[in-house]
Amino acid sequence: MDNIVSYWNFVSSIYKSFFMQPNPIDELFDKYCEGVHNYGPFWDHNLGYWKAKLGVWKASLEKPQNLLFMTYEDLKENINIQKKRLATFLGFPFSKQEEDEGVIEEVSRLCSLRNLKSLDVKKKGLNKLNLPVSAYLRKEMEEIFKNSKTSSSSSSSFSSSSSVLVKDQEEMNKKIDELIATLPVESEGSVPLYQFKGCWYPSFAIRGNIAADLHFQAQDSDILLASAPKSGTTWMKALVFSIVNRHRHPPNESPLLTTLSHNLIKYIEFRHYLNGNIPENLDQFPKPRLFATHSHYASLPHSIRHSSCRIVYVCRNPLDTFVSFFHFLRLYPKNQPDMDATYVKYCRGIIQFGPFWDNIMGYWQASLEKPEKVLFMKYEDLKEDIVFEMKRLEKFLGFPFSVEEENEGLVEEISSLCSFENLKNLEVNRSEKPTRPGGPPFNSFYRKGEVGDFVNHLNPCMVENLVTITQEKFAGSGLVFKYSVDNLHSK
Repeated sequence: MDNIVSYWNFVSSIYKSFFMQPNPIDELFDKYCEGVHNYGPFWDHNLGYWKAKLGVWKASLEKPQNLLFMTYEDLKENINIQKKRLATFLGFPFSKQEEDEGVIEEVSRLCSLRNLKSLDVKKKGLNKLNLPVSAYLRKEMEEIFKNSKTSSSSSSSFSSSSSVLVKDQEEMNKKIDELIATLPVESEGSVPLYQFKGCWYPSFAIRGNIAADLHFQAQDSDILLASAPKSGTTWMKALVFSIVNRHRHPPNESPLLTTLSHNLIKYIEFRHYLNGNIPENLDQFPKPRLFATHSHYASLPHSIRHSSCRIVYVCRNPLDTFVSFFHFLRLYPKNQPDMDATYVKYCRGIIQFGPFWDNIMGYWQASLEKPEKVLFMKYEDLKEDIVFEMKRLEKFLGFPFSVEEENEGLVEEISSLCSFENLKNLEVNRSEKPTRPGGPPFNSFYRKGEVGDFVNHLNPCMVENLVTITQEKFAGSGLVFKYSVDNLHSK
């Protein structure tokens, strides 16, 4: 949208410089939508480089260092972070001394749109193509299409101001109520679902997510565990907690022996910010602070996406995820879902924290673009070789095992403590008591954990349909799912 408005103004300024009447924006808009414009269609222009960035084309797959995909909006939001990405990609990274001396900020100020636009050389005269130089720098603000004939939706308007911290609970409640009243609503059995920033939030999480978006302030040392529901979250929480806290809590004294991992790493949207309430003690948490979320990458609080905190995403194949999710829903006393009806909603994407393809794809793309920020892990890989995956995890988190720790067998100790079988059989995880009033029982978080168990619950038509949907949604992404034990041993 910004591109078409900027393009029209650019063309108009050139026409006017030659005392010609520019075409109306409506006429140019129609051509633009048809793809009939300079260097168009715009979708092929953007998608071609985006696909290459993802490694779809052979050349970029073999030489991913040849292409860096950047967005104008990210540059506007944080030019320093984007400039560091660019400098590293170009092979001219800033040194520690340069960073300390403020060279990054100096270059940012020099190259800011405001400064460039103010230079005399940019105000008058013609370039070598006899085009007015003033045509190249127009407005500073993003979303300039708002000043034309288009207005943004309620959720996008909300997100543009989400970097403003809301500290007052009364003001928070008012903002949440106003926004929720504008959101699309569906239902999942007896649970209403609200669509916010492309993600379907259940009623117990929507208020908390909005509150976090308005209030949560990420720290660069924070670690966030993300996942779609029933993708191995409970297991991954145990691993992350044990790796990060191994010096405070050795395996034989681990809180995991007596505490559910969900109570050690709590969800932002429906534990810390439950019902939209502002927590009081987040700044007092020991560093690194550990959090969890089921939100899409694009739906994360502004400060998380634009800080240097680390995100670990665990993914599971959609067929096993659906079966596990369905059985989990059945454990709620007031909720007895129908398999066929739940399956239809899952395939449509209208499910808690769905659509599943957007939940997964957002983090997959982020892990390709920002591997230093997002680590993408697979449940099936953990099942196959937990020690190998733990080593990937500890290096990413910034808590690598020392040679001494490896020689003493600490890696194996933690992997044994955090193995699915061991966690499932701990007394705390076998309890039938509810985890909280109205919540699921403790033993609901560990069922079978098998790869390929979906064959015992879904008929062939259901399997074929869901596999087809998955293939269509992830076509060209480079992401491959493992559906059976045979997949694990056919590498």
